[in-house]
Amino acid sequence: MNKSFNRILSENESLEEQFSHIPLPSIFKLRSAVERFGAAHQILKLSQNLRPYLPRSFAYWQHGWFFWPVKYSEGLFAFEVSSKRDYSFIVSSEYLYQLLIKEDYLYPQKAPLPFYFTETLKPNRIKNSLLAMPPHSAERERIESLKLIKLYLDYLVSIKSDFETIYVCLFSLDASPELCNEITKRGLFWVIGGWPDDQNSLQRLRYLFETFEYVSLSCMSSAFIYALYCNCKVSICGPYITEYSIQSSERNQIVVDELFRFHEYTKFKYKNFFLKHPAEGVQNYSHALDEISPKTNEDPKDIARLLGWNYPERGMLYLNGLKRRIHRSIFLS
Repeated sequence: MNKSFNRILSENESLEEQFSHIPLPSIFKLRSAVERFGAAHQILKLSQNLRPYLPRSFAYWQHGWFFWPVKYSEGLFAFEVSSKRDYSFIVSSEYLYQLLIKEDYLYPQKAPLPFYFTETLKPNRIKNSLLAMPPHSAERERIESLKLIKLYLDYLVSIKSDFETIYVCLFSLDASPELCNEITKRGLFWVIGGWPDDQNSLQRLRYLFETFEYVSLSCMSSAFIYALYCNCKVSICGPYITEYSIQSSERNQIVVDELFRFHEYTKFKYKNFFLKHPAEGVQNYSHALDEISPKTNEDPKDIARLLGWNYPERGMLYLNGLKRRIHRSIFLS
C-alpha cells in the first residue's frame, strides 16, 4: 500500500485494491473561504481556465448545506464576512437568496453547492459496507472531549457483525492518534474525508460516498445530503450527538440559537431517517439534487464569473476593493 495512505486511511489489506485510487491530500495555503475543501481549485479545473494559478476570488460561496429556516445571515456566514454588505454572496437556495435581500445585501447570487461540481470516479461500491459519520470539529471550534464520540463508536461495535466492513469518516482536524486508536482497537477502520486546505477534499468525499453502500450519521451535517446525492442508503442511527453538547467554545448567541433551531428542525423534517439500524437506510437522489442545486449557474464557467475571475469585471472588483481599504483607513484614523 502507498505509504501516503497512512495519513488518511487505516490499514485494511482486504480492501487495499479498492482504495488504491482514492484522491490523496494535496495541501495548499488557504487565502479565502471560497477555497476551502478545494472548491475553487475544482472550478479552476472544470472551467478550463488558462491561468497557471488559482485566481483571487471576490465572492463568498456557501459551502455547508442549510436546510432549516435560518433566521439571520450571521447564522449563515462568519461575522467578519457577513458584515460586508457590498461583497458578493453565492447561496444554494431561493430561501437564502431572499434572506440576503431582506438584510440588504447588495450582491446575492444563486448557484449549486461546491459538492455539485465534484466528478464521479466510478469506484466499485462495496456491498454491505457502512461509512459512519461522527460529529466533527470546525477550524475555530474543536471537539474538546471524546466521551460522546466513544459512545458512538461503542454503538458501531454493537452492529459490526451486520456489515462486511465499517469505516469511520474523520474530519482532518479530529484525526488524532488517540481517536484513531479508539477506532482501531474496536475492530473498526477509519478514513479522513473533509480537509479544509486540501485541494482533493471534496473529490475524496465523493469517492467515499460512491464506495460505501450505507452511510449513517450520529449528527446531521452536509454529509447527509452529499451521501443521498451519491445514491447511498442513508440513516441517522445510534446516539444523536449535537455540536452544542460536545463543544464548549464561546459563541455569539445568534449562532447558538441557529444551532438549536438546526437540530430541532432536523428531527422534524428528516424524522424518516431516524432509524433503528443503518441497514434500513433510505435513498433519495431527487431530494438531494433539489437541495444541492437551485437549477441555475450550474456550469463551472458560471461560478468562475460569479467569483470575479473574468475581465473586465475583475479589474473593477480590484478597484472597488482598493476604494474600500482607503475608506476604512481614513475612517479608522
